[in-house]
Amino acid sequence: MNPAPPWLYAIRLTVRDCEASARFYRDVLGLESDAPDATDFMIGEIRLELAGDSWPERGCLMRQTIRIVLADIHRVFERCPDQFRVSGPRRTGEGSIAVIEDPDGNRWDLLEPSEVVLKTLRARRHRLGPIPDLGLDPPGPRRP
Repeated sequence: MNPAPPWLYAIRLTVRDCEASARFYRDVLGLESDAPDATDFMIGEIRLELAGDSWPERGCLMRQTIRIVLADIHRVFERCPDQFRVSGPRRTGEGSIAVIEDPDGNRWDLLEPSEVVLKTLRARRHRLGPIPDLGLDPPGPRRP
């Protein structure tokens, strides 16, 4: 019997101000949480957890780049305040991509997938089990 493959449960981002960052993720990226004042969000089956900077003496936070697939990156980019925009939506082989930063400088690559990428996601769904429903294609077979 093969062991279950590893899977990602959560991403924890260290931020300077949990409340300001939570507003950004809720109001700009449109992520949902269990409560209006929550500092954790679900992205598909992955939990995004915001943690306050507990090491202020270090003088800086470790910055991350996170890629997220969205059905409409143009809408998210338009909601994003100018100071957080890095590069506007542009077409690539993967689809449309825009880059924004959160209040702590973590970069978010927003991807609106092309048909080629959607085909890859559908193949992964078949091989690896559930992937988040992006609302971009009809539901396919999923493993329990």
